[in-house]
Amino acid sequence: MYREQDPKPERPLEEDMETQGAVYTNVIDEVEEDLVKYLEERSKSARKAKFINYPGGDFYAFEDLNKIFSLAPARNFVEVFGGSCYSSMNVSHDKFKVIVCNDIDSDLINLYRLVKDNPAEVQKRLSILPFSKEVYMIAKDILNDPKADPLTRAVMLFYLIRVSILGIVGNGFTVSKSRERAKNFTNAISLIKEYAKQMRDIAFENRSYEEILKLYDSDKTLFYLDPPYVSTKKLQERGGRKGLYRNDFTIEDLMKMAQMLKSIKGYFVLKLSKDNYELIKDILPSHSYVESNKKLNLYNAKGRARPEWTMVIAYNFHR
Repeated sequence: MYREQDPKPERPLEEDMETQGAVYTNVIDEVEEDLVKYLEERSKSARKAKFINYPGGDFYAFEDLNKIFSLAPARNFVEVFGGSCYSSMNVSHDKFKVIVCNDIDSDLINLYRLVKDNPAEVQKRLSILPFSKEVYMIAKDILNDPKADPLTRAVMLFYLIRVSILGIVGNGFTVSKSRERAKNFTNAISLIKEYAKQMRDIAFENRSYEEILKLYDSDKTLFYLDPPYVSTKKLQERGGRKGLYRNDFTIEDLMKMAQMLKSIKGYFVLKLSKDNYELIKDILPSHSYVESNKKLNLYNAKGRARPEWTMVIAYNFHR
C-alpha cells in the first residue's frame, strides 16, 4: 500500500539566514583578497601624491615651506591645522624628533589613526567600493549616522574626500572629461600601506588650535599654522569661502590666533592668503615674511574660479 512519507522538518529561518550570511561573507572575503592582491601590484606603478585631496593643503607650496622649516631652531614640529597633514608626512623626520598633526575634525583624525594602525583593513574595505555616484550618496548617509563604527566612518570619509568635487565632502560627485578620476581613486587605495609608513612617526591630535598651542608650547617647538581662509568683506560680496571645511573658522578666530602667537615660547610659520595676512599683520609679533611668487588659481566651494591670490608665509625667526 502506498504510504505518503512524512515531510522533512523545515529548517528554522534563523539557520537559513546564518548559512546564507556565511556564504556571502566567504564570497566577499575571496573578492577582497583578490582585489588587495591587484592593488598591491598596482601600487608598484602608481604615482605617489598626497594622501587625500583636502581643500587648501601644502602640496603646491611645500618646497617653499620646507626651506623655512629646515632653518627653525626647533626639534618638535606641530601642524596646528592638519587638514591633509601633508607637511607632517613630508617634513624631515631626522630634524624633528617629535611630529604632531592636529585637526579639530574628529572624523579626519580617526581616519589617520586607523590608516596608521590598521592600513590593511582600511584598504580591504575600500577595495570593494566602486567609483560611483550611487556609492557616494550612500557614503554621505553613513557618515551622517552617529552610530557608524570608527572603521566604517574612516572608510566613508576617505571615499567621500576622494570622489567629491575639490575634495569637499558633500560638494557633489566629481566628474571630468580629461582626468582619469576613477583611476586616481584606485591608485590612492593601492598606496594606503605606503601612506601608513609615512604616518608611523606622527602623533595625531584632535584638539582646537587654542588647546594645541598651549599643550605643545616650548622653546624647542615649531608650530606650523595653515588656518582655514576666512572671507574678507570683498570676498563675502562674491560668495565668500564658506563650505570648504566641516568646521567653521571666523575672522575673530584668526585674530585670536594671531594674538596667541605673540605670547608663545616657541617658533611659528604661518601660511595665509595675502588678504587674510592684511587682517592680522598689525597683531602678529615682529617677524619676517615672504610673499610667494606663485600666483594661485583656486576655486570656491561651488567649483567656480575666483581671482588669483598671493600666498604669504610669516615666521618669527631669522633665516
